[in-house]
Order: sequence, then C-alpha cells, then structure tokens
Amino acid sequence: MHHAAAAEGAKPAPTDDELVASAMKAAPKKVAENATIVVPEAKGGMRTLRKGSNGFTCMPDNPEPRDPIRCAGQECGDWIDAYLNHKTPPAGKVGLMYMLSGGTDASNTDPYATKPSRPTIGSRLDRTS
Repeated sequence: MHHAAAAEGAKPAPTDDELVASAMKAAPKKVAENATIVVPEAKGGMRTLRKGSNGFTCMPDNPEPRDPIRCAGQECGDWIDAYLNHKTPPAGKVGLMYMLSGGTDASNTDPYATKPSRPTIGSRLDRTS
C-alpha cells in the first residue's frame, strides 16, 4: 500500500469547512462568528482557516491527542504559555476560554494529569446522595 493512500475503512480527513464548523461549537454564537479559526499543522505551527476580528481564536476538535474544542481570548496566551512550559501563570491577568462542547481532559484540577485519578472516599464521585 502506498504511504499516501488512506487505510481501508479509515475516516477521511475533515474539510476546512467541517473544521470551522467544529471550532465554532466551542463558544457562544456571537463570539464564534467573529473569531479566528486555526488548526495545528502536522509539522508544528498553526494554519489559519478564517481570520477573525474579535480577539478570540477557536480550534476544532482533535480526537488524537484528545484536544477539546476551544475558543480562547487573546489574554489567554500568557496562561497557555505558562501551562505548556510548566511556569507560574501570570499574576493580575485573566484569560477567558470557552469549551462549550465539553472536554476530554483527564482532570479538572490537575492540568498535567495523563489519566483520571481514582475517586477517594468522601469525594463527590463517591457520594450516593
């Protein structure tokens, strides 16, 4: 089989229009309709699918490596940099990110978790009422 050929039964790559539609699910319509839409490139960097005008940047769902659909305001850049580089987040700055379609993160409290933690006795997940 040629390397460029799709594996039999494999789902075709989404079109740019499908990627834009996916990314726009992350935020309220009034935010998403004027947001920049980007997708990560295989060799690194981002490719802009649509230039926006409101300071928000949205990314579509990427099931591998389980990146959720998200739409971030420009203030989030320093927060994202801190997260990616394991640095202290900036003091006195607030970043807003929408993830209205949910996420697939392993933890809501540990941004570096690679798998869900086991519920402990007395935790919210362990309660029956």
